[in-house]
Amino acid sequence: MKNTLFLFLVTLFLPVLVAEETPKVFLEHRVDQLLEVLKSSDSFEKKKTDLGEIFRTSFDMVQLSGMALGRESWLSLKTDEKKAFISKYTEFILSFYTSNMDGYNGEGLSMGEATLKSKGKKAVVPFSIIVDGKSVAMTYSLKKSKSNGWKIYDVEIEGVRLSTQYRNQFTSIIKKKGFEGLLIELDQLIKKQSKTQN
Repeated sequence: MKNTLFLFLVTLFLPVLVAEETPKVFLEHRVDQLLEVLKSSDSFEKKKTDLGEIFRTSFDMVQLSGMALGRESWLSLKTDEKKAFISKYTEFILSFYTSNMDGYNGEGLSMGEATLKSKGKKAVVPFSIIVDGKSVAMTYSLKKSKSNGWKIYDVEIEGVRLSTQYRNQFTSIIKKKGFEGLLIELDQLIKKQSKTQN
């Protein structure tokens, strides 16, 4: 499962593109940029930094963070707490998934046609990728705004959605230890994951 869940990073990366581009083109460019980073001779830390910067400009982390916590927990947070969670959740995702990226060079990537929804303001784009000889199905959910163009707000891999993958765990921690307890738990997970990269 770990080898497949990191794949939400595999097709995402380029600087933000103009709103006129289609969601499929938006993602196709991110494939090219990702492979350029992965195939470079840069250090792992440099690659991680480059991908992290692009990730932050490619995803709608406000919406994704809200979905990750669930409506009730998200609405219960103050503005500064929401900002703190968005920052820590982004760091947590990157620390977990980028540890699995080294050595990947783009084998078996295939993209389907985008399906537009909500009068063209949202889209879903199917992907598949070959991992250890097995085809892994993915679906990217995107939305378009007038100011930022297309952005990704969710990824589904083999039926597992990034937006809900950790929701039960996060909700349980908040109930037992409060919001500050959740941030502490995320910090510990990030540090643990960082050790596996060294």
